[in-house]
Amino acid sequence: RHFFPATGKSRRGAELSLGPVIGPLLHRCPGVYIQGLYCVDGMGNVVFERKLSSAAVRAAEDLVAEFEVSIVGYDGDDLYTTRQTEVVRSLSEVYGEPPVQLLIANDEEENNDNNNNSAINYLADYQGGMHKLLLMDEDLEKLARFRPRLELLASKHGATVTQAIPTMLELLPGGCSKGHGVKKLCEALGVAVSEELLALGDAENDAGMLEDAAIGVAVGNACPMAMDAADFIMRECHEEGGAGLAMELFGFDA
Repeated sequence: RHFFPATGKSRRGAELSLGPVIGPLLHRCPGVYIQGLYCVDGMGNVVFERKLSSAAVRAAEDLVAEFEVSIVGYDGDDLYTTRQTEVVRSLSEVYGEPPVQLLIANDEEENNDNNNNSAINYLADYQGGMHKLLLMDEDLEKLARFRPRLELLASKHGATVTQAIPTMLELLPGGCSKGHGVKKLCEALGVAVSEELLALGDAENDAGMLEDAAIGVAVGNACPMAMDAADFIMRECHEEGGAGLAMELFGFDA
């Protein structure tokens, strides 16, 4: 009855990633975006939304300064940072997200642009609030040391940590996840998750969704957490069309 994407990307980022032919079709179907923190029905109405507390954002920014990793905050289709770096720019250049904007103080806007590398403001001071934070670094060993501290911070501020890409950790509001967002959207659509939902995934952030679905399918190159949560594991990986084959096998009648 329904087909919808469930992604960590912003809605605009998902559209850009799918290209000019398929991308615009997202505006005609429901969707779970930003790790389940922004969910819309087929008419574009928001059926579920959640944001981090400003205290959690500020604490994360302090931890980022200590470890010297990069940070990006999501407010819907608007992405913000306080310092442009190569890994921050990769969000748009490699992963198809909208360009990340440099958050600057209003009285300094005329004297700065998005190429400025100095931190001018705090994401926690942004009045719109942040759905999630990305904590990013190309040094995977540094991120491995950083994660336990981020997990501790999350437990103190009613937040949670997940990961979809090796170079990025994600800080979300407590109790939220892609799987939780899928449940909220299915409630709005009248879909029984445990009886009617076919879910496809490959990453840590997909595990809850795969476990809850009537049929959870992991592609061949999925991470161990996704494979453990799935009912079925495809031989084919994502690049070999594993998701499409799974939909043919389990989801769509000939």
